[in-house]
Amino acid sequence: MYAFLDGFVIVVMYLSTDARLSVIQNLSRTSCILLKDFKDLSKMIHTKDILCFLFLAIHVPNCFKHNIFVTVQNLTNIYIMMANFSMDIFYINCVCILKDCFKKIDESIRQLKKLRINDNMSTQTFMHHERISPLVMMKLKNLEEKHLQISDGVELLNHTFMIHITVAAITTFIVVTFDIYFYIIYSYSGFPANSKFWYKPYVTPAAFYFIKFWMMIWACETATNRARKMKTTLWDVFSATNDPFVKREVELFSLQIMHTTNIFTAKTFDMNSSFLAKIVGGIIMYILILFQFLLNYVVCSLHM
Repeated sequence: MYAFLDGFVIVVMYLSTDARLSVIQNLSRTSCILLKDFKDLSKMIHTKDILCFLFLAIHVPNCFKHNIFVTVQNLTNIYIMMANFSMDIFYINCVCILKDCFKKIDESIRQLKKLRINDNMSTQTFMHHERISPLVMMKLKNLEEKHLQISDGVELLNHTFMIHITVAAITTFIVVTFDIYFYIIYSYSGFPANSKFWYKPYVTPAAFYFIKFWMMIWACETATNRARKMKTTLWDVFSATNDPFVKREVELFSLQIMHTTNIFTAKTFDMNSSFLAKIVGGIIMYILILFQFLLNYVVCSLHM
């Protein structure tokens, strides 16, 4: 099951190369608004990626066993894991970039408040209004275009990674459930441990898969919240405006934010904390079911 799911994702990854290139091209256009802010983001991205890959790389020497068949199997498994992990990291990085783009637009909207204050406090009301209002309108229209580009990027990302996210959720559920179950049996009943290439059997892969999926959920949740915050910021800045043209542009921008949900989803489910809570609840429930089957098996064995 594990080899089929993660192997299937690798096949899909190679078949969807053009789609991933489209995502990268879209990000290169939309992320130009970050400018200097991208430097701090790139440090976080590279640090996270390097540490995660080093964590997997230290397990490569443990793949080599006395049995050549086991060695090949371990190397194949860790290759499949690294290939899938690279796609997970790529998805998380794309979401983080889109989140910072939403944050930049939100900050740009707040900066427009200074123009409004200068417009309201000016003594040369008419002439100053003639200069400030068109400038505010032009900046609002530019932010609307940028917001629409970022929203298209979110939609493209959801469409490109729909299969990958679905498989990642299923794989995380299966691996964490059975590894925790086998670890409990291994700890209390002397069940033989199948370490494969992990230095710490059962616990390490369960923690690795869960933390990786939690990082995906965290990135999607924070990006969605950042996108929703823009509407509140927009009305906070322009709630007291008297200019009918600016007010009309603010209404159009607000409608655009409402119609572009900017939710990171895999069609069947949304990537948010409630979905993570459902997975955790499902893991606990299925572990209890597995223990019930084990208990019934032990009772039947004793009666026989």
